[in-house]
Amino acid sequence: MTDEPTLTPMTKLYWLGLLEKDRGVWVLRDGEGDEAEVNARREDDRLEFIATAEAARLLDDVEIGNSIGTMPIAQLNDQDRQMDDSITTLDEALKIGEAAKIEFKQECPPDASKLAKEVVALANHQGGILVIGVDDDGSVHGLDNIATTESRLIDVCKEYIDPPIKDISTERKTRCGEGVLVVRVPSANSMEQPYRYDGTAHGRIVHHTRELSDEEIEEWGGTSS
Repeated sequence: MTDEPTLTPMTKLYWLGLLEKDRGVWVLRDGEGDEAEVNARREDDRLEFIATAEAARLLDDVEIGNSIGTMPIAQLNDQDRQMDDSITTLDEALKIGEAAKIEFKQECPPDASKLAKEVVALANHQGGILVIGVDDDGSVHGLDNIATTESRLIDVCKEYIDPPIKDISTERKTRCGEGVLVVRVPSANSMEQPYRYDGTAHGRIVHHTRELSDEEIEEWGGTSS
């Protein structure tokens, strides 16, 4: 189990995206479902979480800029997996918005292979959720033909990604009277090499897709297990 900061009863911190493994964007969620972003900064081998104005309003006896807990840097991957497990529904993904583990696409592009880069980036960043039929700001637009989009997405994962991703899962959902496709992308953690699209490995920083550096690829085998 991750050494979570002790805050208030039933209050948890969920990871929204690490930057350089020493700071990040986190959301604080209490037992009543209220949320607030908090800041994080590195202190030796731990992350220290700092109260924002939102967090100060959410927590009793906490002022802006106060420390509200710490977490060992070495245990961040465990916390990352907890965030992944916490996203269990489409509604939760829409509420959180685009993040390191959540990507929205308004539609399936004519060249469906372009989706391969996003799938690869999510897989190489310990998995995540791709929602097709939703704009970047979380607005639901819907898909004209979910079945066609689903079929093309599965084909893309098999034909354009190396090695092929065969255990991807899809769900057809309806929100605001519109149909959307929820794609759950598995993690590449257990692999010796990252997934690649068109010969290139991609990952995520917060909600942005980026190309992995040569150094990151070289270190993959020692950090992905």
